Amino acid sequence: MTSQAEQLRPLTIVGGSEGSGKSSLLRHQLLRGSCRGLAVVVSNLDSLQLEASDIVSRDSTHMTLANGSMCWETNGDVTTTLATMRKHIAPSTHVMLEARHDVSLRGVAGYGYTPGYRLDGIVVVADAKSLNGADMEPAALTRMRNHIDNAEILVINKVDLLGDRRPQSLREAIGSPKHNGRAIQTCRGRVPSPLLLGVRPGEAECEDRAMPASWKTSFRPPPKRGASPATAGEDEEPTFRVWTLSTTEPITAHDFRHWVAHLPPTIVRARGYALIADDRPYRYRFDLVGPHHHLQRDTPWGDHAAETRLALVGV
Repeated sequence: MTSQAEQLRPLTIVGGSEGSGKSSLLRHQLLRGSCRGLAVVVSNLDSLQLEASDIVSRDSTHMTLANGSMCWETNGDVTTTLATMRKHIAPSTHVMLEARHDVSLRGVAGYGYTPGYRLDGIVVVADAKSLNGADMEPAALTRMRNHIDNAEILVINKVDLLGDRRPQSLREAIGSPKHNGRAIQTCRGRVPSPLLLGVRPGEAECEDRAMPASWKTSFRPPPKRGASPATAGEDEEPTFRVWTLSTTEPITAHDFRHWVAHLPPTIVRARGYALIADDRPYRYRFDLVGPHHHLQRDTPWGDHAAETRLALVGV
């Protein structure tokens, strides 16, 4: 059963200041892959610094990697690039679009409404040493803070360069009262794909750490002791957990949204479908990116079991 929404390729915007580590993060995603396939759009393919052994084929604007991931170069006409890509990638392929450091992320987010695509979150990469704004030109500082304020997921990169001065809290790390997204601390752009892109309930078996549970409105993922942004060692990814929840008991849309609104901030991504009590013939698609979530009416259940099935990813 494939709904109209599932025929739209999810597109995640990746922004951040120049030199923050966007290319490192995208390269890590390409090499690590994901359950559904990945395609990356950048302004310069060479910026990804991929090894020849990782590349199966390449022309002037396109590369295919040995693991099936793809990279596309755009000359500034992103709409044309996305239209060309749509002919070559499956609807299940997740697309990550690199945003220039000097553009408005709200403007770039508009590409998420290109025919054949849907916007699936804004990720911003920030250099840990630059978060305090020291030694930055006023214009660059303003752009960085605007990017951070628009981030649903903020990747605080290069924390290894801070030594023992790593921030212990989100507020200490960001220093921005407007930011309410989720933060992940890491080194060398290394972030697990599920934390950035999420997983569907049926894909959770890709993660051997997934923990199944019966879903109830009282379910709350247990908090991590010493709640702080996810961190990683120099050669490690940040740790994360996946919960797969299911139930055949219907729930009202109000109660479902109330439950989502009270999830702990350690939950970064979530996907799935809900069985809504006052509209049982239809399944409702659920997506959560950082602090924002969407619950939308989808296709009828048809011959498939009517049930709530969710996959939560948290630090």
